Amino acid sequence: RSRDIALLLASQFLASVPVGYLQVVLPLYLKRAGLEPGLIGLLYSLSGLVTAILVAFSGVLADRFGRRRFLIVGTALPVLSYAIFASTTEPAWLILASLIGGVGLANGAAGALTAASFDALLAEHTPARQRTSVFAWAQALWSLSLALGALGAAAPDLIRSAQPALRELEA
Repeated sequence: RSRDIALLLASQFLASVPVGYLQVVLPLYLKRAGLEPGLIGLLYSLSGLVTAILVAFSGVLADRFGRRRFLIVGTALPVLSYAIFASTTEPAWLILASLIGGVGLANGAAGALTAASFDALLAEHTPARQRTSVFAWAQALWSLSLALGALGAAAPDLIRSAQPALRELEA
């Protein structure tokens, strides 16, 4: 049981670091790529709307077809979304990517799939007397992963600023 809990928490942590990073970087990138602020806002709004609509249905479907499957698919879907964002600035494709997942905290369809299954799986694998503690740790790790991801937005500047010092060490 504790192995299952640890795997669930690790999965949530690793899947949330990119979300924190993209919370900072994606809107700046899209603006720099020439997208209008209204379109950027639309991407985030649609992502949240899709999550809100699908989460009601995905909980019932996860119970029927397997929560683990929903969690795996929900965790993997953002990879497709990230690939779309990395390859185009075409609004129709960006809208599709935001619906699939990878935009904002809601995370589109991916967010609905994971939200419908993660908490249920965590509760299922956690003894009743430990649930409050485990869920508190899950929230703390989620917040930490978002913060680490957001801090990762500074990585390119830190690497660039460290290059002169590294050249001096090599000489």
